[in-house]
Amino acid sequence: MTARYLATLKMPALPQRSRSSTHLMARMTLLKERPDSLAHLQLAATFIRAVEFAVLTYRLAKSGLTALARDRSFNGWCDGISALETCLTECHRAIRFATVLSRAGLRMPDGTPLVPRSARSGILSRRTASRIARLRNTQQHLDERILSGDLGAAQAFGPRPESTGLSLGRMSVQYCELAAWLSELDALAARVQYITRCRPTRNTSDESSI
Repeated sequence: MTARYLATLKMPALPQRSRSSTHLMARMTLLKERPDSLAHLQLAATFIRAVEFAVLTYRLAKSGLTALARDRSFNGWCDGISALETCLTECHRAIRFATVLSRAGLRMPDGTPLVPRSARSGILSRRTASRIARLRNTQQHLDERILSGDLGAAQAFGPRPESTGLSLGRMSVQYCELAAWLSELDALAARVQYITRCRPTRNTSDESSI
């Protein structure tokens, strides 16, 4: 596989947000807030870190692929596809942690679920989570085939960036889709930072939407 230069790049920018991890640590150290359990804190903090790293690597990918399109930079190609690989992996991790956290039945002080129904029908839905998992697994499978020497000469051995999206084996994802997933995860992380104020409820089946 050789670097393919891009004539154009249509990769949406992500909105700037303050870091949820910083706010979470400030609540614990300055306000002396504590979550109801260490297990819930571990889930929330790891979810937030995965989201922030996914957002960071998306931005690094955009920077690299912009250099590829603008300057025909080989370094931009390497940086772009490596960052996109990491971005997909961190999206997969974030969804796994958020899914477990959503089952804890935690509620905000106003009574609404910490992980709202809108997230469970969106980024945490089986359809979206399964697609991201397949993308991540395809990437992992390529690694295994490379290690075993089972990849044919005509097959791509890594992500293939295009102007509007990324091809990975027989799968593909549009940059606008990836940006939308990351925006949903980032918005959820901004809410999960309030884990220190949440408490579990006995009845977790009657969860209101937000």
